Amino acid sequence: MKHPRQQGTVLIEFTLCFLIFWIVFIGILEFGRTLLVWNTAAEATRIAARMASICTSESDIQKTAIANKVVYLLKMTGQASYTAPSTPSVKTDLTDQPDWLNLTYLPTGCNDNTCEFVQASLTGVNLELRFPGWTLDLALPPNRTTVLRESMSVKFPSGLNNVNRCS
Repeated sequence: MKHPRQQGTVLIEFTLCFLIFWIVFIGILEFGRTLLVWNTAAEATRIAARMASICTSESDIQKTAIANKVVYLLKMTGQASYTAPSTPSVKTDLTDQPDWLNLTYLPTGCNDNTCEFVQASLTGVNLELRFPGWTLDLALPPNRTTVLRESMSVKFPSGLNNVNRCS
């Protein structure tokens, strides 16, 4: 028979182990979601660079079309947002401003015929980690992808509407 002072120790041990288990479990889930966002951001820069390499350079319409396709990927994670460098305390949706996507055509000052590389980078994109009772905003490291230029200003025959179009 147990001493009366030891009654309830199993319940206390179970409660502590239960809490520790759930804290570790939620931490593992959030770490996995963090890796998902990092991987998605890397894939988004790759897609943006690829699209910019086959489309006409330096067009605002073009940049918006590329940004819309990248936003779709980042929004699927459910935890990406944008913070402008000028206002670091204000968090906005990625669709509000495409300033987070930078497309650079190299060498500097090139045109559609002389560009050799296209570089896409994401800056100011934040990751929102959600834990029970609190959230944590982390800045994603800058993602940068450089690809070789392909044939810019692609024009398709009239019968191939909406096939790999740049817009």
